[in-house]
Amino acid sequence: DPGTTKNEGFDSLIPGFYDWGTWWQGEIGGEYFLANSNLISHQARLHLTPSESVGTGLIGYAFYLDQPAALGPEVTSTSVLTELDWYMDWKANSNFTISFIAAYAHPREAVYQAYQRSENFTYGMIYVAYSY
Repeated sequence: DPGTTKNEGFDSLIPGFYDWGTWWQGEIGGEYFLANSNLISHQARLHLTPSESVGTGLIGYAFYLDQPAALGPEVTSTSVLTELDWYMDWKANSNFTISFIAAYAHPREAVYQAYQRSENFTYGMIYVAYSY
């Protein structure tokens, strides 16, 4: 809001991870080519806990730009990307958590205008965390 004296800027120097979809929005968009500034994000999330050791869910995103020209002078569209992410966290024991992630993203007009990309993105990851 340009009319406020409050600092509404995103501080990218304080990264962190609390839960899926909280800091990096989207496994594809948020981690590879979108910043958390100049971004209007819509998120729908379904989380299930089928057992004490397993949590799983789906996160859907629709990303839009606040100022399209910030992505490049040729960008006029605000529509960036739609994305669907699946995750499963398995607490293998008191020290190890194993996470499985799959993601699919469909680039929209702004991505095509900036990068001439219209092909869909797919992504998969297995992540092992050790805590002590």
